[in-house]
Amino acid sequence: RVTLANHSSTTRTIELTSYAEVVLATQAADELHPTFGNLFVQTEFVSSSSAILCTRRARTAEEKPPWLLHLLVGQGGAHGQISSETDRTRFVGRNGNLANPEAMQKVGPLSNTAGSVLDPIISLRRVVTLQPDEIAVLDFVIGAAENRETANALVEKYQHFRMADRARDL
Repeated sequence: RVTLANHSSTTRTIELTSYAEVVLATQAADELHPTFGNLFVQTEFVSSSSAILCTRRARTAEEKPPWLLHLLVGQGGAHGQISSETDRTRFVGRNGNLANPEAMQKVGPLSNTAGSVLDPIISLRRVVTLQPDEIAVLDFVIGAAENRETANALVEKYQHFRMADRARDL
């Protein structure tokens, strides 16, 4: 949860960006072959829901890989267009690092890259404009589900700001 407050007498614009690396395997499998496991991750940006969905391609017909969801919801302020990044190389930059990633050095939307990427991440960015004495509260939500239908249902459920409050309280 992020609470933004504008206590000045002028309008203020704030750009919020999340970042997390994607692992959709057991810890042991990730430690043994992290690069190999990343090759099977597929990402999707659903801008209408302000969400990123990720899964891993199944290696067998019996395998049922989990789904990861990440979304940004909030109230208050004027919310600008949301953008995403799911490619770590694009976020960090060619010669960059996580201490000083390229994506954080420029103002503006992320690239909205999705699909099969070599090193998957989940990152959402939104601009919020606050009028004088206005407050906005935003929640970054990360969750997992057994299948796409459940992941989509959770994305829909957490569109409602009170559900994020309830989940945090529980």
